[in-house]
Amino acid sequence: MAVSSNPFSPWTENPWQHWLPSPSFGGSTFVQPINPWNFTINHINSRAPATEAAVVAKHSYGRQIGRISDLLHTLLTKHHADLLDESSAAEFMAMWREVEAIKATGAAERVRQLAKDLAALKVDDPLEHARLRKLVQGSL
Repeated sequence: MAVSSNPFSPWTENPWQHWLPSPSFGGSTFVQPINPWNFTINHINSRAPATEAAVVAKHSYGRQIGRISDLLHTLLTKHHADLLDESSAAEFMAMWREVEAIKATGAAERVRQLAKDLAALKVDDPLEHARLRKLVQGSL
């Protein structure tokens, strides 16, 4: 059994280390969370900030990248299959498959949520439930 003279043991040697800042001398870790949907568009990073903001308002960066990725996937698989052995093409194809799997999972989750919402509407608002049920059935 270990014995410690520290009155704060077994929690920590310094009970304040998580609440008080420590001086940085180059060896500490810097963590910066990044929200991928916040972009700063200004004259420093764009020749036409207003135009870029208008484009992104209409077609987000994610949508643009998704469409380019889908086009590249089509070009590689239908017209340049010989390039699929290249490491960069293979890495792209692996990434594309992962993205597609994430999209499929997201779609399935949204359908499950839709089913829950419809069940709640059936109890709370039967008329709206009947209207939306017909709408959903029309797409099946």
